[in-house]
Amino acid sequence: GGKADSYTLNFSRPASGIYVQYYKFHRLGRRGYQALSDNRMSNARYLRSALQKIQHTDGRPKFLILDAGDDNCLPVVAACLNPDLDLPYDDIDLQH
Repeated sequence: GGKADSYTLNFSRPASGIYVQYYKFHRLGRRGYQALSDNRMSNARYLRSALQKIQHTDGRPKFLILDAGDDNCLPVVAACLNPDLDLPYDDIDLQH
């Protein structure tokens, strides 16, 4: 081998997210990181529950929940408008 003046990590995609997660785990410890994760799951559970309670005027659910719920998943909520309602607007219209 030769002499190297600097060392760099070279990835095809940015790895800053991994570094940030490692820093948080290192800084907060296992209990602190677990509390952070539990809080995110709780927020996702609350949002999912609130979306499930919204009903159309005829009593049918306005949203269909597309994610796996709380079973071994990330704290993510995925939903779409119920296509059976045949609403005059769609998911994209809600974004604007």
